[in-house]
Amino acid sequence: METTAYNRELALEQEMLDRGRDRFLANLSRLRELREESGTSYGKSLLRRGVEPLAAGIAAFLAAAGSGAPGRRQQCVTHLKDVPPDVAAFITLRTIIDSLSAEPTLQAVAVRVGREIETELRLGNLAQKDADRYAMTKRWIAGHKSRKYRGTVLRYAYGKSETVDFEPWPAVTCLHVGQKLIELAVEHTGLVQIELAPGKVRKANRDMAAYRLLMSPRLREWIEGDCEARAVMSPAYLPTLIPPKAWEGAAGGGYHHQELRPLSLVKTTDRDYLAALDKRIRAGEMPEVLTALNTLQATPWRINRRVYEVLDALWTNGDGGVADLPPRDGYRLPPCPVCGADITDTASARIPHACLDACDEETRRTWRRQAAVIREKNISCMSQRLGIAKTLHLATRYKDEAAFYFPYQLDFRGRIYAVPPYLNPQGTAFAKALLEFAEGKPLGSITALKWLAIHTSNCFGNDKVSLDERGAWTLQHQAEILACADDPLSNRWWMEADDPWCFLACCFEWQGYRRDGLRHVSHLPIAMDGTCNGLQLYSLILRDEVGGHAVNLTPTDSPQDIYGIVADKVRERLAAVAAGEGERVFSADGQRQLYHTARLSRFLLGLGIDRKTTKRQVMVLPYGGTMDSCREYTEAWLKDRLYAAATPPTLPDGTSVRSASRFLAEHVWEAIGDTVVKARQAMRYLQDMAGLLNRSGKPLCWTSPLGLPIRQAYREKRGKRVKTRLGDSLVYLTLVETVPHTLARNKQKSAIAPNFVHSLDAAALMRTVNRCRAEGIAAFAMIHDSYGTLAADSEALAYQLREAFIELFGGQENILARWSHDVLSTLSDAELHAAGSLPALPEPGGLDITAVRRSLFFFA
Repeated sequence: METTAYNRELALEQEMLDRGRDRFLANLSRLRELREESGTSYGKSLLRRGVEPLAAGIAAFLAAAGSGAPGRRQQCVTHLKDVPPDVAAFITLRTIIDSLSAEPTLQAVAVRVGREIETELRLGNLAQKDADRYAMTKRWIAGHKSRKYRGTVLRYAYGKSETVDFEPWPAVTCLHVGQKLIELAVEHTGLVQIELAPGKVRKANRDMAAYRLLMSPRLREWIEGDCEARAVMSPAYLPTLIPPKAWEGAAGGGYHHQELRPLSLVKTTDRDYLAALDKRIRAGEMPEVLTALNTLQATPWRINRRVYEVLDALWTNGDGGVADLPPRDGYRLPPCPVCGADITDTASARIPHACLDACDEETRRTWRRQAAVIREKNISCMSQRLGIAKTLHLATRYKDEAAFYFPYQLDFRGRIYAVPPYLNPQGTAFAKALLEFAEGKPLGSITALKWLAIHTSNCFGNDKVSLDERGAWTLQHQAEILACADDPLSNRWWMEADDPWCFLACCFEWQGYRRDGLRHVSHLPIAMDGTCNGLQLYSLILRDEVGGHAVNLTPTDSPQDIYGIVADKVRERLAAVAAGEGERVFSADGQRQLYHTARLSRFLLGLGIDRKTTKRQVMVLPYGGTMDSCREYTEAWLKDRLYAAATPPTLPDGTSVRSASRFLAEHVWEAIGDTVVKARQAMRYLQDMAGLLNRSGKPLCWTSPLGLPIRQAYREKRGKRVKTRLGDSLVYLTLVETVPHTLARNKQKSAIAPNFVHSLDAAALMRTVNRCRAEGIAAFAMIHDSYGTLAADSEALAYQLREAFIELFGGQENILARWSHDVLSTLSDAELHAAGSLPALPEPGGLDITAVRRSLFFFA
C-alpha cells in the first residue's frame, strides 16, 4: 500500500476522532451554558441512579414528619404532600444536576427547586380545575424541546384561567422546600455536598448565601472520566481513502487508526456473544460471512460529478419543491392577507407587522390556519433538509477523490450496513445517485446495453411491464433523455420520474452510450430488485405455488404484481357485497350508528380500489404485519382519497372514516390471506415457537444458512416513567439480564418473523456476492433485497443470484425444521417436557424452486 495514501487515511481518521470529540464537547458546553446538564449522558445516568433512592428518602421524611409539631419541617410536609415522591425526586435532582458545573449558591438552587415544585402543583391544579385549557396548551407545546418554553406557555395558560384557585408561594416558602429536598438529596444520593464558598465566613445559621452546592470529589472524577471516554467513543465516521481494513475476527475491521475504538463485526453490546463469535471465526467457521463483507468493502466508489453539479445548483439556489427536494430554507408562509407582503417569520403563526390590526377576525383566523399547515410541513421536512445538506457537504468533500470506500458491519441478524452515515450506497435516493463505481467497464455488448435501458425505465417508474417493453420504452424516449442530459436545469422532464435523481444519472449514462457506443465505459450501478422479497422468501421456504407465482418465483410473460393481485380480490369481494342487499351492522368505531354494507361497498369501489390501496398492507406482512397495521394503512389510504379531491366525496349516511376503513381492511386482510396462505402459516409457526421459548425465559438462538450465530433477546424494560406537568420524563431501569423471565415476551413474538426472514435475505445476499466474486465481479451495490453491479456484469449477476437462491432453498432440508431444531436445542429435557406439544410445522407445497432460473422477474 502506498505510504502517502496510507498517511492520508490516518490523517482522515484522526480528523474523524477530532470531529467526534469536538462535537461531543461542543454539545456538552452548550448544555452547561444553558444549565441543562441533566440532558448530558452523565446527567441522564445520574438521574437514573439517583431518583429511586431520593424518592425513598422523601417518602420516609414525609411519613416521619407528617405527625410532628408545627414549624418549618411541618411546613415542608404541607407543601410536598401532594407531589408524588418520585416526581419530587426527579425535579430536585434535575435542578441540581443542571447547575453542577456552575457551582451555584445553595440559596439559588433551593429557590429554583422550590419554584419547580410550586409549578408542578400549580399545573396540577390547572389540569384539575380547567382541563380543557390545560389540554389545549399541552397540544401547543407538544414536541417542543425547550423546558423553559414549555414552562412559560403553561404558566401563561394558568394566568388566563378563571377557575384555578392556587395561591402563589412566597420566595421564602420556595427556599424552605428546596433546601429540605436538597438536604435529602445530599443524604440519600451522595452526588453533591454543601460547603462554604472560598473566602466566605459563616455569620449565622441561616446565612445560606455563604454556601455553595458542589460535586463530591468522587462524582467529579467520575464525570471527567465519563466525558473523556465518550468524547472518543463517537467519531464522525467517514468513507475511507484506501480499502478498509479486512475483517478477520469479531472486532477490528474497517478503520486503520490505532486510537479509534475498534468496530465490532456485529453491532451489539453483548460481549459474551462477541467473544463466542470471535472463537468461531478463529476456528475457521463462517468463512462466507467474512468473505462477503470484505468483498463489499473492497468496492471503490467515486462521486458522480454531473449529478452532484445539478443537485448542488438546485440546492444552492433554493430551488426546492422539485425532484423530491424540499425548499432549502423551508416553505414560505402565506403572504399577508392585507398588503400581500411576504412573511418570513416561520417561527410563529402570527402576522408580525401592523397589518394584524387591519384584519377582521375571520381573515386573521384563516391566515393562521394556513400558516399552521406550512409550519407543520417545515417541521416534518426539517430532518430531510438537514440530511440533504450533510450529504451534499460530504459529496463536496469527496468529489475530487479518484476512489473511496465504505466500511461495513452486520446487525444481529446478519444484514450488512455501511458504517458512514448520509452519503453511502444504502442511503437516500439522491445519496445513491451521487455515487458511482470508481472502476468502470465498457458496455461491450447489446446485453449490457439492455440492462442499462431496463434500469433507466425502472428508475422512471415504468417497471410493471416486461423487460423488452422496458428496454423499448428507453429507446422511445431517447430524445427526452438526451435533452435532459444536455441541460438538466432547463429540461426538467427527468423530475417527473419516480426516482428522479437515479433517473438523471441514467440520462447522463445514456448520453455517454450515444456518444461512444458500446465502447462507453460505464460506472453506473445497475440495480435489480426482488418482488416483495420477504414474501418471496416465505414462498421459497414452504414451496408455495400460489404465493410464489404472485411474487415472480415462476416464469411468466409479464411481471406479476402482488399488490394488484390483492387489489383485484378486494374488488371482487366488494362487488359481491355491493350486488346484494347488504345487512345493516354496527360501525367498527364502537358508536351506536349503523351503515349499509352494500352501499358502503359501492362507495369504496367508486373511489378506485387499486394497487396503492393494498401495497403497504402487503409489503409489511412478512415483517410482522397484523390486522391492526392493516387497518391503520387502509385508513391512511382512505383519508388520502377523501381529502385529496377538490370536492371530497361524502361517506354514506351513518358511516365514519374509521368504520369504513375497518370494513375495507377486513376485506384487504382476507384477500392477502387468500394470496399468501403459506406465509401466514410460517409466521404463525414462528410466533408460536417464540411463545414456547418465552415460557422457559430463553432467548431465540439459531444459525443462519451461512453459519452466522443469531441471538434474539429483547429485554423487558422494567422500571417507572416519572412524568412532570412540564412534560419531562425519565425512565430508569433495574434489569439484571441473568435473572429468568426478563425477556420482553411480546417483542420476542412480534419480532421473530421479520428477524427470521432478514437473516435469510442476508444469507442470500452474501452467497450471491461470493458467487459473483468467484466469477471476477468486483463492483457491488447491495441493499438487502436490491442487488447492483456494472451493466457489463449485470447478466452474470442475474444468473448468479438465482443460483444462490436455489442453493440455499432448493435442498431437501426443511429450513423451518432446521431453525426449530436450533432454537429448541437451548432447552433442557425437563424444559422440553414442560413445554408440552410443539407447534406443527406447516406443510410444504409443490413449488419447483429451480423455476426461479427461468423467471425473468424474480429480480428485475
